[in-house]
Amino acid sequence: MTANIRFKNFLKNSGYVLTSSTFVQILVIIQGILMARILGVKNYGIYTAVIASASFINKLVDFRAFEAVIRFMAKYTEANEQKKAVSALSLSGMVDLSGGLMFFLLMLFLSGFFAEKIVKAPGAKTYIILYSLYLFVLTTNSTIGGTLRYLNKYSVDAAYGVAKAIFLFAGIIILLFFTKHPLIAFFYLYVSMAFVFLPVKYGIFIYFLKKKDMFALDWFRFWKYLNKNEIKEILKFLLHTNISSSLYLSVKFADVLIIGYILNPYSVGIYKVAKSITSVLRRIVNPMYVAIYPELSNIFAQHNRKEFKTFIAKILRLTLVLLVPALLLYIVFTKQIIVLLVSAKYTSSVNIARIMTFGVAIDAMFFWLYPALLSMSMTGEYVKLTLISTVLFLLAGIPLTRQWGAVGMAGAYSLFYIIQIALSYYYFNRALKREL
Repeated sequence: MTANIRFKNFLKNSGYVLTSSTFVQILVIIQGILMARILGVKNYGIYTAVIASASFINKLVDFRAFEAVIRFMAKYTEANEQKKAVSALSLSGMVDLSGGLMFFLLMLFLSGFFAEKIVKAPGAKTYIILYSLYLFVLTTNSTIGGTLRYLNKYSVDAAYGVAKAIFLFAGIIILLFFTKHPLIAFFYLYVSMAFVFLPVKYGIFIYFLKKKDMFALDWFRFWKYLNKNEIKEILKFLLHTNISSSLYLSVKFADVLIIGYILNPYSVGIYKVAKSITSVLRRIVNPMYVAIYPELSNIFAQHNRKEFKTFIAKILRLTLVLLVPALLLYIVFTKQIIVLLVSAKYTSSVNIARIMTFGVAIDAMFFWLYPALLSMSMTGEYVKLTLISTVLFLLAGIPLTRQWGAVGMAGAYSLFYIIQIALSYYYFNRALKREL
């Protein structure tokens, strides 16, 4: 496959993800706006703190199995070893499920702590357990999603995501307007939706595996087709992606937890609105992020280093074209956007949002670095640089929050992304000089 054909395939898959994610994000934005308006700053802060509490622990034990699925199915398929490819899928799925079970047991034990120290609201323990159950039920979505992407079924995965978002959006809107206690109702809705959509996604997963003659293989007994070194390689990859992604993604929730612990639900609500508005910049490139990893993995597995560099250069140019105009508009009209979309009650979010913009914009511009490093099997290096970034974030975030509140945390949040990208680019360049 030539670079141009591969880039066209990437754009096509990005198009599926872009269409679905744009629609889903519109629903999420409308949903968030209505929740912030109707719940008020304090209750919106409580809702945010509950989500952050469960999600933080979830990310610590999340092995991001979809990355291992794509990486090793590409590797073994290119070598014409289908049984090993499916065994890698099986092993990744089992590790994925084990992580989900570990998470839920931890949350049963820790929910009281988070309710008392972070959320600081009546009924918070129940909210946390319900949302944790929702995340547990959806544990293997990572394995299934990775398989569908590897099989180039982006349109199917996108359609599923849209359907789920529509039902969840409709349910939340109904609860907002027609219940006296919407908070508890939200979390019961999450759990119900998880159990309804779980068999749907499993059905899709099994259907496409059968179409590829993969489901009939003895794939649950992965040790039958993978030797000890191959199993060790996959487990090492999963462990490295777990550590690096846990550190990286937990930062997205640690900031809320720190604000909740040091300050109060009101401050959490103000901070969350700023963070949600700013994250739109990152969402511009999310469709490309989803689509780029399989392409980079396939190129690297074929040892086509020249195409690897050419492909990344095209992605970078496309990213700048999409992102720069949006960034300029956002910086100029931050206050107007927040007042128009949410309400004047959240004007305290304006400066927080502007400070966050710097880090988020840099992260969005260089989104391709993480999948590039993964495709080059540089998971160990990514763990190191993420550990450094996270430690510096925590060392800066806690004292800055004590001194300047949510504004201080916004500064630490941007600092994390700037350090993360700088170190990632250093390792990427060093690897290119060694490999090419």
